[in-house]
Amino acid sequence: MKDLSKYIETLIVDTKLGGDCKVYYNGGDCYVIDLYVKDIGYNNDFVKLHVKELILDIINTYFPKGNVTCVVNVEILS
Repeated sequence: MKDLSKYIETLIVDTKLGGDCKVYYNGGDCYVIDLYVKDIGYNNDFVKLHVKELILDIINTYFPKGNVTCVVNVEILS
């Protein structure tokens, strides 16, 4: 599979979650998505879970389900 990390990063940045995003190609069909947010409102496990689900929904919208595997990390910047 071709490295689509910049394309995936663009999709996530367009959501305007209020943070920085880095996407790393991990080989095969696996990507690691690191989202760094500055808002204290994200410092809640429930909110982090929903942000991760939002990002995975975006990925599943643009790629057929199962074709791209992602690991999403949400980090709070202080």
